[in-house]
Amino acid sequence: MEQLNVITKRVDVLPMVKYYIDQLGIYGLFSKYIKKPEQSPVDPAQILSVVVANIICASQPLYKVEQWAADYMDGLSEYGLNASMYNDDQIAKKLDCLFKANRNSFMCELSANAIGVYLLEIRQIHNDSTSVTFTGEYENQHPGAVKLKYGFNKDHCCRSHYPTGYCPQ
Repeated sequence: MEQLNVITKRVDVLPMVKYYIDQLGIYGLFSKYIKKPEQSPVDPAQILSVVVANIICASQPLYKVEQWAADYMDGLSEYGLNASMYNDDQIAKKLDCLFKANRNSFMCELSANAIGVYLLEIRQIHNDSTSVTFTGEYENQHPGAVKLKYGFNKDHCCRSHYPTGYCPQ
């Protein structure tokens, strides 16, 4: 009797997530705003699209995305890449490229794509400006990063105003 070699791969919701990524043109937008460096073995758009899929499907830390991708790889990469290309070093480099890209225009085009594809009603828009509170010191910030400053958040808590974290409320 002939021995069968069986390899299993996960499917879960990934085909559906990939469908929506394709519908919104996320890969194309990444390609438009982040050019592939000559020395890079993988297109940044491919890696960042996998990161988006991972966030939606499993939300793994960067160092675990490679293993997550290996579980799905048969249905994930039509570009002939293996899971080792989605390691945390490659992801970090591509996220740095995304940080340097024109993210405002990227998000504007992505929003326009969503409006067009899903015929979203846009007569009224709700902007969710969620509060985030930071504590501690932030030395050696990247010059292009958001500058943190003391103030009051939407929760009306003044923790960010007091360096010790004490909030009298």
